[in-house]
Amino acid sequence: MKRYTTGLITGILLTASAFMFMGAVQNNQDGRYQVFFKNTLLHMVDTQTADFYMFMDLRNQDYWMKMTAPNPFESRFGDNR
Repeated sequence: MKRYTTGLITGILLTASAFMFMGAVQNNQDGRYQVFFKNTLLHMVDTQTADFYMFMDLRNQDYWMKMTAPNPFESRFGDNR
């Protein structure tokens, strides 16, 4: 009877820990965007997608302009270097 109880408790604890590990999902966005100044301009990098943005302030319109090319690894010269 003692082995049965020990096995039952062990099975319950393993099942509970499996459910906790499966349910542990991190959707934390802390530190995703890194903002810095360069030559008095404000820049931002998205650390998940590596997109580069520059802050634009034009006549009461403040916005972030994406500076990253759609395919940054594609050759700009038309040849396959």
